[in-house]
Amino acid sequence: MDHPDQWYRGGELVAIVHYPYGMAWDELRDATAGCAALGLRLDIDSQWAVHACHQWILAVVISAVGLHEVVHGPRTIEIPVTR
Repeated sequence: MDHPDQWYRGGELVAIVHYPYGMAWDELRDATAGCAALGLRLDIDSQWAVHACHQWILAVVISAVGLHEVVHGPRTIEIPVTR
């Protein structure tokens, strides 16, 4: 993958990120399967491709917790379940 990056929070690595110009189906399938085999999440989002002027580049975010938790941090409150 192109343009590797690492995201840290509090001095700890929380995600490995790549910014490919494109990603073929076979590459996506293989990367997703490899992450799953290692117990990791693979998320794709153009919003976090911070170096892309016009958001035309993907951010491929590999983490143990998923993109939402990486960006926003762990949830600190319990969300009540209503039935």
